[in-house]
Amino acid sequence: MRKKIWISLFIIFFCFLSTNVALGEDFKMSAVIQNSGTKRYKAIRLIPAIVSAARSDLSDLRLWNEKKEPVPYFINRYTESTSKIESTYDLQVINTFVKEPDFYFDYTLRNPIQGDLQATSIDFITSNQNFVKSVVLMGSFDNLNWEMIQSGILYSVDQNSRLSLDFGRIVKYTHYRIQISDHRDRIEFQSATLRYNQDLQEQVPFIEKLEPTFTTKEESKRTVVTINGLKHLRLLDVTIETEDMFKRTCRWEGYSSQELYNLRFNNAQYQDLVLPLHDYLETNENGTFIIENLDDKPIQIKKIVVRRFVDEIVFDGSNALSFILQFNQPGISESPQYDIVSYKESILQEGYDLLTVGEIKTAPTPPPPPPPPKPKNYRWLFNVIIISVAILIGGILLLQIRKK
Repeated sequence: MRKKIWISLFIIFFCFLSTNVALGEDFKMSAVIQNSGTKRYKAIRLIPAIVSAARSDLSDLRLWNEKKEPVPYFINRYTESTSKIESTYDLQVINTFVKEPDFYFDYTLRNPIQGDLQATSIDFITSNQNFVKSVVLMGSFDNLNWEMIQSGILYSVDQNSRLSLDFGRIVKYTHYRIQISDHRDRIEFQSATLRYNQDLQEQVPFIEKLEPTFTTKEESKRTVVTINGLKHLRLLDVTIETEDMFKRTCRWEGYSSQELYNLRFNNAQYQDLVLPLHDYLETNENGTFIIENLDDKPIQIKKIVVRRFVDEIVFDGSNALSFILQFNQPGISESPQYDIVSYKESILQEGYDLLTVGEIKTAPTPPPPPPPPKPKNYRWLFNVIIISVAILIGGILLLQIRKK
């Protein structure tokens, strides 16, 4: 019975320790985020101080609400950008003919263009009324070999009309032929126009400019620039600002090199002062930018501008007034897996409020364990015992001698 009680107490103690770890008590750094805005979903932008203190893959980020409940999130690095391209091209008739039972119109560009023509639909204008015609549209590059583009119905009945054909794709033909059913009920087109309408969507990464502090040192015919506070940042490029005239090889330590220059001739300035870094992840505390001077005098750098790719964490913030972001936990090596990732596209389309990260706080360093107690000196007791035993033995010997 006593053995079972000890086992139960051990299990309860172990569960208590596990709960403390789950609530994030082992994290070294944290920041409070106050909720605001009207949208269900929220996001916070990971500032350099957070990125540098967290693991390089951000796997140790954990978010909690004020009830100490974990809040699932996903990382977003892009915004969707939509642009619309519209172009029109007037067509002119170059041939008409009848081929039983249909009749045909051949068109080409009224004003030829340089380069590839792109079209997604064709519009017609006619003064004819009360007709319904089956049509086939064909395309050609040489007015000899024709390929089918689209079939459909053109009509104008009462106040209802449909006088355009949507290709459903982009075509690049320079000649167009329309085949119209039943030449006995012939219609005429006053004009025909090609149209190109395209909605372009692209992912635009979040980018932030930094102006970090830096130091320079001259060594072995080169200038070594140490740029502070870049640990774990994903870098787009670095730009130097200087008034000196130069053309020299520059490189980022551990990555790429490129010839940069700042030249002035005939009152015109020619310069390229940007070293591309293409999403390079800086693993050191500071970045190192090296300028090869050879035998030239070092240039004087006035300012350095670094552009970095930015991460945001997006989460459902509808049922909390505040959140705590915790990070810098050396014991974590794997990212959390939340099902919010599976429907993140819908969340991004709906949009979210961007919240501000509060002051970053560092957990106090636990006090060092007390020194082990000094071992007690029992030498005096040992001496007392030895003396007592010696006296006892001496007494016994004296008694034995007296008896004899």
